[in-house]
Parts: sequence; structure tokens; C-alpha cells
Amino acid sequence: MVTDNGIGLDQEQFKSFLAPFFSFKSEKNRGHKGVGATYLAYGFNYIQLCTKTDSFTAVGKMVGARNWVDDDSPSGRPQVIHHESGPLDTYFKELIDNNGTGVSICIQFDKNTFPKDLNWVGMSKASAWLKVLRLKTALGAIKATKNIKVYLDVIDKYDE
Repeated sequence: MVTDNGIGLDQEQFKSFLAPFFSFKSEKNRGHKGVGATYLAYGFNYIQLCTKTDSFTAVGKMVGARNWVDDDSPSGRPQVIHHESGPLDTYFKELIDNNGTGVSICIQFDKNTFPKDLNWVGMSKASAWLKVLRLKTALGAIKATKNIKVYLDVIDKYDE
């Protein structure tokens, strides 16, 4: 799960941000090709997407997208549907309760995704994961300030 307390996605952005080759970034920005969120959505069989702006709030989930990609004759296309039980991420629930804005994305590993889980990395402490994330993701480009806090929880297994 990754949650931020940025401006959130408005309704139009929420409807379109999983589309391939669609980006909100300008062409001047590195990584403007619009494939990151699409990979998350179709690379896993479970994704939950939450957003809150001053005028729009949504909690949706898509299930089975990776299976759909691997199916030689798929029927229909995976859809993001309203997730009745609300956000899985407690940080995002707190953000909503405090009238904040932001986005939360949760993906889950299963037997049909690669990797099936992250146990092969051999790390079980949040401090070790934070070092890897700072080296291998955009988290490393965030300069530490008193206004930016990074919380990292390591969950061994998660069942919905």
C-alpha cells in the first residue's frame, strides 16, 4: 500500500488514470509515458484505488486483471468497481477522517503474479525495506523535510 496526502485525483482523473499511455505529467517530466499505473492494475489480480479531493471521494477495486491478461480468450474487460468496505489503508482512513486529501493504492500478490510474494528478498524489517525503496523507487528522490513523513509497515501476509 502506498498513500500520500497530496491533492488527490478528481473524478475525471480517477476514471482515466489506469488507461495505458495516459499521464498527467508534461512531456518535460521524466516518466511521462503513462504506463506505471497501468502496470499496477494489470500486473496483479487485486488493486484498490482510493482518492479524496475537496469535492470528490472514491474507493474502488479491480479483481482478476492479471488473469484477464493471461487468458487467451478473455470475456469482457476488468472493471474498477466501488469497494463497499472502504479503504484498506489505515493511514488513508485517518486522512479522510481529518478532512484531508490524497490517494491510496493497494496491490496484493497471489499465485498468478510475479513475484508471488516478497519473501524471497529476505527482509522483514521496515527499516530495511525503506532503504531498498529509497534506492529503487522515486521515494529516494524525496528530500527529507519536516513536512514530509514516510511511514512504512511490513505486513507478512494480508487477507481481505
